[in-house]
Amino acid sequence: MKYDVYGIGTALLDIEFLVSSKFLKKNNIYKGITTLINEERKIELLKILKKHSFYCKKKHIGGSLANSLVAINYFKGTTFFSFNAINDSLGKYYIKKIKKIGIHCNKSKNICSQNGKTGNCLIFITEDSDRTMNTFVGTSNELNENNINFDALFQSKYLFIEGYLIASKNTYNLICNIIIQAKLKNIKIALTLSDVSIIDSFREKIDNIIENGIDLIFCNQFEAKAYTKTNSLKKLIFSMKKNCKTFVITFGKDGSIVFDGDNLYKIPANNVKKINTLGAGDVYAGTFLAGITQGVSWKKSAEFATKTSAKIVTRYGSHLLKNDFISNLKLLN
Repeated sequence: MKYDVYGIGTALLDIEFLVSSKFLKKNNIYKGITTLINEERKIELLKILKKHSFYCKKKHIGGSLANSLVAINYFKGTTFFSFNAINDSLGKYYIKKIKKIGIHCNKSKNICSQNGKTGNCLIFITEDSDRTMNTFVGTSNELNENNINFDALFQSKYLFIEGYLIASKNTYNLICNIIIQAKLKNIKIALTLSDVSIIDSFREKIDNIIENGIDLIFCNQFEAKAYTKTNSLKKLIFSMKKNCKTFVITFGKDGSIVFDGDNLYKIPANNVKKINTLGAGDVYAGTFLAGITQGVSWKKSAEFATKTSAKIVTRYGSHLLKNDFISNLKLLN
């Protein structure tokens, strides 16, 4: 196979702001979740932030799936990314950075729409290290079959789908079609549940996708509870085993649980001082996929993913740095 992971997701420029919980409440921003906003609301929030002189801590290429692919590339995995941007300065910047990292993607004519705007995600980091996201998806919702490189997809070990795409009727239908074609080629399919709001708002669509052949589910504890409709860990695990072939659930300071279809592994967390949870789950998923697609055991992949995600929460930003860890996961064997 030419690629370890073929990803389909949103193309967003992430902008992080350090704010207070009071600021979120005052400006009707729902804490701890992702809220989809239109361009007018984005402009309004940027004006408010500028007025309060809140510090913009970091700007970087983002989108949940993109963050995971960056981690896979970091550990010598091979990736291809399908997304939709606009042929504006932001879109050109995004594509340039994606390619510089080493992630393969289509030629510009198969990526960029002619109208609209490339998306932004305004990320609010509060004093408790929690992250709240207000996302203007821009042209990401216009992702269509022209953006998909089927030759690359059919040469991939895993198809990795970003759950946020389920929110759009257009991208949901596209995903359903691609899943069918990937299964015909015996390609493994992974899905991230992305956010509680996605599960609550699009439950029927998520159930349909999972029932139609998802091999691996990534989610955090809150998403798992929303999906299984229980707060009981025992019942949650039972329900996940019943409905999902394999899964990974992250529990923050309480570690993670990984089910490989036969064995359930409980992985303890690393004890670190966290200042920002942005991207931790994305990096965990990316590192884990890098491991299992390169022959590392599920348990060792989960243990190493725990270390990488622990590194992310100790600083701002959602990407690993070159001097963080060894760059070859095969050394773990």
